[in-house]
Amino acid sequence: MIYRYTSWSIFFLGVGYFAIAFIGTNTKKSYTLTQKPGPLINLQDATYFEDLFRYEVAFPIEQTGTVLFDQPKTCVALSSYLFMTNDKGNELYRYHLDGTYKDTIAVQGEGPGEISKLVYGTRIFGNQVAFWDLFQHSIHVYDENGQHQGSLDFRNPRLTSGTWIPQPAAFKWPTPDEIIFSNAQIREHPDAQGAKTSVQRNDSGKITRVALAQPLGKRDKELERKFGESLIYHFETVGDVFWMGNPSYSSISIWNPVTQQSKSLMVQVPESLTLDAYMEIPRDDLKKISMVENWQGSIHRMISLPTVVFAKVGMRGYVPFSAEGKQLLNKRLISRFPRYQTNLDDTMVFIMARKNLKVLEEKVVKSPLIENEEAVLDEDQPCLVFATLKPEVQRLLAQP
Repeated sequence: MIYRYTSWSIFFLGVGYFAIAFIGTNTKKSYTLTQKPGPLINLQDATYFEDLFRYEVAFPIEQTGTVLFDQPKTCVALSSYLFMTNDKGNELYRYHLDGTYKDTIAVQGEGPGEISKLVYGTRIFGNQVAFWDLFQHSIHVYDENGQHQGSLDFRNPRLTSGTWIPQPAAFKWPTPDEIIFSNAQIREHPDAQGAKTSVQRNDSGKITRVALAQPLGKRDKELERKFGESLIYHFETVGDVFWMGNPSYSSISIWNPVTQQSKSLMVQVPESLTLDAYMEIPRDDLKKISMVENWQGSIHRMISLPTVVFAKVGMRGYVPFSAEGKQLLNKRLISRFPRYQTNLDDTMVFIMARKNLKVLEEKVVKSPLIENEEAVLDEDQPCLVFATLKPEVQRLLAQP
């Protein structure tokens, strides 16, 4: 990664720090979670994804008279703030790490700095965040203070000279001069899946063109001829290497921009999803297509931590990989209730309703939740839950 977010590393040294940093300075309701005993002896003994983590602390997400949502469409952690949208993705907010509302930084509209539907967000160079706007076909950039730094509107053919165009929605912008898109249409390379691009500026620093530098990957044209094009939404950076989750199969593509080499990893789990599963499905049987993609499993999500990458294979659960691409388990770890949203370094951020937070406590922790009795929360109010890998899990992952 380009940056080191040391504030988060310090922030999650332990529950004691949370007590000083938040609980002692904030009278709002919070929960401290106490884990059940019984460390894992072998990674193969794990059954549930949630059992790998130590849940440090949880906070309700503050709602206001105008800011109301159940689950953000997308959320990105940046230094000391969380940038998150509402359910529809047509408003963008900034929150403190303890769930208190900071400000609204973008609302729905077509004016400068306004948005339509944000469906993907990522940290980019210079301690900034960027989002893909599905309806505006644009990238919007904001700094840590929530100030709009500009937008790239790909509806303007002059931006790409008409030779290529990005498709929704995942991208990485690791340096000022380079953007990687997981999906693209390229006139002279119709079989390419994505694109590495070069960002060009004028003397005043304004971006004038995003030029194609290199096609990336290869589309499965046989599958697309039958069911239509497939788009990669799950795109992670692991060190300096890019991981992309296949939207049609149980596989991951890994691309090294330094060596310009790529490889495909088939996830080895029971009932994995391959081309054979599609062959007997009629073209218009959308229910059957959805069933195989959810049950057998295309890649539904990826989580990149410093020592491990988790790929969610269908709806049933996650499969861990080493940062080098070695599959660590030949089974899915069942995912029951937390919805992962974002992370920085080794700290994961889940967002779930208060009622599901209670289920987490019942299933995973030993002690009752510590609650502020004066606070009254709706059962559907979203809560932030911060978690790190358990120390014994980290030791198991570090074994050769």
